[in-house]
Amino acid sequence: MASKTFQNIPKDKQDRVLRAAQIEFAKFGYHQANVSDICKRAGISNGALYKYFKNKSDLYQAVIQRQIEGKEEYMRGVVASTATCLEKLRMLMENTQTDVDARNDTFRILLQLSTADMNSFAKKVTRRIESSSFDHIRAILTDGIARGEVRGDMDVEMTAHFVNSFCFFLYAAFVSEYHRIRLEEVFHIPFVADEAIQSALVDRIMSWITGMLSPAARALHGRTGPEEK
Repeated sequence: MASKTFQNIPKDKQDRVLRAAQIEFAKFGYHQANVSDICKRAGISNGALYKYFKNKSDLYQAVIQRQIEGKEEYMRGVVASTATCLEKLRMLMENTQTDVDARNDTFRILLQLSTADMNSFAKKVTRRIESSSFDHIRAILTDGIARGEVRGDMDVEMTAHFVNSFCFFLYAAFVSEYHRIRLEEVFHIPFVADEAIQSALVDRIMSWITGMLSPAARALHGRTGPEEK
């Protein structure tokens, strides 16, 4: 990961280096990204980069870590807000409409991690990536149950994984034609870079989630599971 030398430089310079690397990794993938191009974009020498990171692998993992930290910062704000459980879940969905360039590069890199030639990196970082989202979504659901805002008989662990996966599905559609078409097939709404259409899609997703999680859903459908006769 990053050296002490990197940690001691001003944060704005750290951000510039990591953002330059993120752009190159997102555009070309890890294997084709060129260290010299990263340095040129960041405005530093190759020698300086190797004082900051041992190799390209360390730089790549530092980019992933910075992406995790950025996501966690946003999610902590959502968890701490006074919004209801369902409003917080909507906030997670709507975050896809902010910081477009950095967000899209983040998810290009995450999608690259799902390819076979990135298995060695996936083993190192996937649990870190997923647990950061899962833990915050679980906290939102647990608090919602305590406040009576969502049904208390849900499987919190499974529901948190479901919501997390749905968020990823939505995010991926911004950068992947495959996932964009999948999303359109599920919700029958054209997925284009239009705020009104994106809001309509979030409305549709949240309507579905609300129907599953609201206390009224439990009253309507009753409990399910092994106790039923």
